[in-house]
Amino acid sequence: DGRKATMPETPVRDGYEFVGWYLGNEKWSFIGFTVTDDITLVAKWKEVGTPELDFYPLPDGTYGVRAGNAQYLDTIIIPSIHNERAVTQILPNAFKDAVNLEYITLPDTLTIISEYAFYGCSKLTTCNIPDSVVSIGEYAFYGCSALQGDFILPSEMTEVPAYLLYECSQITSVVISENVVSIGEYSLYRTGITSFELKNVAKIGTYAFAGCLSLKEININAAVKSIGAYSFYQSGLTDAYFENADKWYNSIGFTYRFNPANGSDKDVVYDISDSKAAANALRDRVKVKTGTTSKEDSTGYPY
Repeated sequence: DGRKATMPETPVRDGYEFVGWYLGNEKWSFIGFTVTDDITLVAKWKEVGTPELDFYPLPDGTYGVRAGNAQYLDTIIIPSIHNERAVTQILPNAFKDAVNLEYITLPDTLTIISEYAFYGCSKLTTCNIPDSVVSIGEYAFYGCSALQGDFILPSEMTEVPAYLLYECSQITSVVISENVVSIGEYSLYRTGITSFELKNVAKIGTYAFAGCLSLKEININAAVKSIGAYSFYQSGLTDAYFENADKWYNSIGFTYRFNPANGSDKDVVYDISDSKAAANALRDRVKVKTGTTSKEDSTGYPY
């Protein structure tokens, strides 16, 4: 009837980029073509993401991913969809020692970042973890010394995994949710954090904050039940504030005084004279008595 066909709105499909409308194998143009009969145009797509990645089918019908031939790239995008199925896991050792990797984009379908996933990626500067992640394995970002800024642990996680940010010296802040109850051993070793809110943490692992030179003080709240040996070894810690001081006692080189401005038994400032004292200051067996009378335990140390 002489009317002109108009181009449909560009379609949207999760995990894919729209390439165009095709008639058979040819891309259709809505300019300069005359249509005299009914035709069927088909949308053509390509997967979003770095094509060199390797994908592995998982028992739940989703995919896990490894670097594959992307091992030496500096920028990687992990797609949310591969072969019509969600990409949910970064597999163990997936990008281990990817020494050129600087930027990586993670999909919001991701639920697991496995152990050693980015171990030794010394040039990696940016990695925003989606809140869909419920598990991160040990050593996941070990030695990522160029990783910068804030590290936000996904809200469903209940622990900071052991060795998670070992020697990530440019990480200045680590944020955890109220769900975290455990901080693993060496998890924040030699990071650049300046403060840390423990929230509902019950257990601090050995060497967890060791070597954190910019960390000057820590608030030990009532939820904390166990503090591992050398948790603050060679850190910058000078003051530890105990909410429930009567449950802890001091060890060698760890002196304490009451806060004269408050006078409360629960508001106690502990002065640590040097880094070696900090190393032994907060340990599993530490218990401080808040009374004014000095006593000694069986080892001869005041408590």
